[in-house]
Amino acid sequence: MDKLIKILPPPESPQKTGDKEQWRNFFDTLGTELPSDYVEFIETYGTGGIDQFLWILTPFVNDDNVNYIGRQKEMTDAYIQSKKSCPQYY
Repeated sequence: MDKLIKILPPPESPQKTGDKEQWRNFFDTLGTELPSDYVEFIETYGTGGIDQFLWILTPFVNDDNVNYIGRQKEMTDAYIQSKKSCPQYY
């Protein structure tokens, strides 16, 4: 994370990062925990995008375009389709 912070300084006040209880509720909803570096990224950078190109999905926004839970089915369906179409890459 230190290397990333050097090239992409985080905002002074990250937006909508979530507390321990919100993270626990999110992981309970997913049925699994996500890697700690994802949590650290969200806690450091908050909600939003990078240069209006790369948008980071988070569980702490109401915007369905970047809400992790809201996009979960679409991402899962895309993964399954990709795996069926190109099994040699999985």
